[in-house]
Amino acid sequence: MAKKKKQKQTGAAGSPLAADAAPHSADEPPAVPTAGELADAVEAGDAGAAPADDAETRSRRAFFGRSGHLAVMAEFLHRRINVAIPEVDVGDDVLVVKGTDAAVTRVQVKAATAKEQNDSFFALINVPLDQLSVPQDTPSLVYVFPIRHRNRWSDFIVIRRSTLFAIHTDGAGRRFVDDKGNMQVQFRIVFRETSALCGPAAAADFQPFRDAWEPWPPSQLTNAPTPVQGSPAQEPSPIDVPADANAGGFPQPSDGSKPATLPPGPSTP
Repeated sequence: MAKKKKQKQTGAAGSPLAADAAPHSADEPPAVPTAGELADAVEAGDAGAAPADDAETRSRRAFFGRSGHLAVMAEFLHRRINVAIPEVDVGDDVLVVKGTDAAVTRVQVKAATAKEQNDSFFALINVPLDQLSVPQDTPSLVYVFPIRHRNRWSDFIVIRRSTLFAIHTDGAGRRFVDDKGNMQVQFRIVFRETSALCGPAAAADFQPFRDAWEPWPPSQLTNAPTPVQGSPAQEPSPIDVPADANAGGFPQPSDGSKPATLPPGPSTP
């Protein structure tokens, strides 16, 4: 009896994220993909959410991540700000010193490839929760998210860690557990000419941090975005969190102080 060949099943568009990449009319993007789908949505060496890949995929991811790092370093050098790569990677991608300033700023780079939508494009950026929620930010850590769009580095989100954590506690970003069991916070940013909205419910506008290289280093909560009018912030909800995981609330500083919070935004009519 002849053996029947099994055919691989795919979606209508052949991709698990086909619906996510389709045009959307609203600012609020659809639900966050699962950890297994993130490999197709984010090409970032530091994404921390992709499953085990073959050698070719790992190589492509490594080259992409390094190109993002070098693009960020080039932006600093163009502004006559000196940079260096640490000899040993302990969580800092770039060390930055401006002029004769004795202060060193640590920079963490998270590169992402943008996906087209109807009248915008979006990118997924994943940040480890245990790194994002560190209560002591001395010396300061600044995130830079280089966004690859239409074959070039089109946008850079430059934001201090404490500010990003405050935005997250105010409702932006969703949590999920990656394949290594680590809690991640995913920021899905929808870029338009004059806005960079992040859900759920367009909780924050990252436009003030778009190519915000000056002043350097960024001040804590400088130009912090506020929830969009008519779109109240929502508490972040865990995604694919095991039952025994500590999914409720946010890590609190060990000294009993409260995490940084954003100034109150304009009241909704």
